[in-house]
Amino acid sequence: IQKQGRIDEAEQLYLHTLQLDPNSSLALYNLGVIENSRHNHEKALGFLQHAIKLTPENPKYISTYASTLHGNGQKKEGLGILNQLIRQGSLNEEPYLKLGKILMQEFDFDGFVKLMVPYVEKNKYAWESIFLTGAVMDFLQRLDKAEEYLLKIDQHPEFALRAIMTLQLIYSIIGRVDKY
Repeated sequence: IQKQGRIDEAEQLYLHTLQLDPNSSLALYNLGVIENSRHNHEKALGFLQHAIKLTPENPKYISTYASTLHGNGQKKEGLGILNQLIRQGSLNEEPYLKLGKILMQEFDFDGFVKLMVPYVEKNKYAWESIFLTGAVMDFLQRLDKAEEYLLKIDQHPEFALRAIMTLQLIYSIIGRVDKY
C-alpha cells in the first residue's frame, strides 16, 4: 500500500500494527520513512531511533536514520554514520545507496564513482546501485561504462525500463543505430 502511494492508508495500518505490537520495528521504520517523505524530520528521527533500539544491527534502519539526519541539516552526523557502516565492511546496499544519493545531490560525482564502482563490481545483485552508477556514468559522458552497467540490469523488473530508455539515449548519441 505504501509503495502504491497510498501513504495515509499505510500510516494507519502501521499505527494499528503498533497498537497490536508496540515493538514492531518494521512498523516504526516505515512510519519514519513516511514522516521523512513529509519532511517531518524530527518525527521521522524519533520513529527511526525507536526502530534501531529494537533492531540495532539493521543497516537499512541505520542508513535511513543517517540520511534523515543529513536531510535535517545534521550533515556531519549523517555522513559519519554512513561512512562508519561502509568502513565496517557492510555489504548491505543501503549505506552505499544513501551515501551515493547524497553525493549525487551535492554534485560530487567523483566521490560517487569512488564509492560505488568498487561496491557494484563486488555485488552483482545491487540493482539500484548498479542503475545509479550507470546513470552517473552517462552523465559523466563515460558512455562505454554507462552501457556496461545498464546492460547488467536490463532484465530487472523494477529498473529495466529506465535502463533501456537510458541505453537508447546513449546509442542515439554515439550513433549506434544497430543497437538503438
